[in-house]
Amino acid sequence: MATQEYAQESTRSSSDLSITPDGKKKTINTGLDYEYITEYSYGPLESLNLMIPRFMGGASNEPLPEPSKTLSALRDLGATAQEARQIAPQIPMYWGEQPIVAAPAYIGAALLTLALLGLFFVRSLNLRWILPAIIMALLLSWGEHLDVLTRWFVDYVPLYNKFRAVSSIQVLIELLIPVMAVLGLNRFFNANTSKQEQVNALRKTLWIIVGVFVLTLIAGFFLLSFSGPYDSYFMDQLGMTFVDAVRADRQTLWLNDTLRSVIFSGLTLGTLWLAIGHKLTRNLAAAALICLVVFDLVGVASRYVNEEDFVAARMMERPFQSSRADQNILKDTAYFRVLDLTSAPFNSGRASYFHQHIGGYHAAKPKRMQDLYEFYIADEYPQVLNMLNVKYIIRSDQKTGAPKEIQNLANNGPAWFVSDILAVDSADEALLSLSQIDSKQTAVIRREEIQKLPVSSIQRDSLAQIVLISHQPNKLVYRSTATTDQLAVFSEIYYPKGWRITIDNKPVDMIRANYVLRALIIPEGAHDIVFSFEPEVVQQGSLYGIMSCVVFVLLISLASYKKGRSLFSSN
Repeated sequence: MATQEYAQESTRSSSDLSITPDGKKKTINTGLDYEYITEYSYGPLESLNLMIPRFMGGASNEPLPEPSKTLSALRDLGATAQEARQIAPQIPMYWGEQPIVAAPAYIGAALLTLALLGLFFVRSLNLRWILPAIIMALLLSWGEHLDVLTRWFVDYVPLYNKFRAVSSIQVLIELLIPVMAVLGLNRFFNANTSKQEQVNALRKTLWIIVGVFVLTLIAGFFLLSFSGPYDSYFMDQLGMTFVDAVRADRQTLWLNDTLRSVIFSGLTLGTLWLAIGHKLTRNLAAAALICLVVFDLVGVASRYVNEEDFVAARMMERPFQSSRADQNILKDTAYFRVLDLTSAPFNSGRASYFHQHIGGYHAAKPKRMQDLYEFYIADEYPQVLNMLNVKYIIRSDQKTGAPKEIQNLANNGPAWFVSDILAVDSADEALLSLSQIDSKQTAVIRREEIQKLPVSSIQRDSLAQIVLISHQPNKLVYRSTATTDQLAVFSEIYYPKGWRITIDNKPVDMIRANYVLRALIIPEGAHDIVFSFEPEVVQQGSLYGIMSCVVFVLLISLASYKKGRSLFSSN
């Protein structure tokens, strides 16, 4: 519920604008762009990664095999051994179509073998939902390679068009394959299962496994080209001989992992064969299968998560080192924001670690802040930076390249009173008007919002003041004094859900101003204004979650009670 509520205000929902920063008409979508959603589409052939980890070469930065023909080719081109080692990580062993792959979606040869065995033992009631769910998840992970199905889900399934990568739906496969394996083993070792049934199931599984691996080996030696999307670039720069060496290394990785999966599948089936031949007890067989699955999965996982990825706690507690510019800014104890231009401000969390930063990274950014960045912040438009209370801008020094802070003395502060209102009719007009106003004097407000104001006009009071008394992410307290009713604008982002606003403990409603900010009519006199974030959706969701757990426990208890009575009666 909370995700759905926030999604409406994020970049994963339809935009409020109909134009782009360059003035062109904007395509209106209710979610992410189709091309963006399907950018990480799993190829149908790449799905064999589920059983053979480096079928498509593994990760984008996969290490070369030893010995490596690519390294030899680099040496032949004149590179020293050290230079060849430095260049090697830039040569992609991954030859699939996805832009970046951190690791293959490997489920495990041992686990898949057990799941395949489960096909012959899982009762039809469970098979009716497990197998279709696995197949559907696999087909949906293909994304643009199965365009008809993917577009139908994007257009008609709630929230589906909010997801970044279609390949992420493979988590369902990663859940259900072990479920299938466990249910199958439970029936395989059941006392009511005859030895003939066990032998038949093992034989069928063996023939399927042998067939898959034989076809894979035939394809790898005679049909697959191991050609990657960037090979043409390397061909132009280093020649065809070098590209042939790269493809040979890819084939080596494929062959090594194919043989590895053959071994784990064979050991899994061999363990089960020994169990039904009474060479192993059921408990020993179960322990052996657990070890096989663990060694299989950990062996592949350790290629991508290993000792180098584990660091001292202090490095996680302080992931960034402050620069001299950061240290100088931290001496200022006022409440303000910083714009760090030494890195992409909306794709880096570094500045947010030290300061109240207007950027940062989030996979589903507030859509109006993203609009503001694209139209104004990227160009450092002064009036927009002022209304966001940006007091410092960090740049790279032209001579030394070191970060250097530049103070902006024109920032508006945490809150201010305006004397004029510019009425607009649309979100487009509201955003474009920001380039025409002095944000310290004028507030841009939609006409329908103006109608909500409790007064028809405001008068400028040169002695009026509004100051921030205390601030936390979920609670801000201000104090104001004025001799007439005033319109206050706050340098905080307007979010329509969850905020409770009071003036002297009496609830009031805020309105949106300047496309992204909050505004409030404050009566004459001295007042305390409090913004508290108290989202009802979280409380409701928690209550429903607790109720669901209680009902689930009651159903399980009732089922267990009935099962117990049934067993007692039969005995």
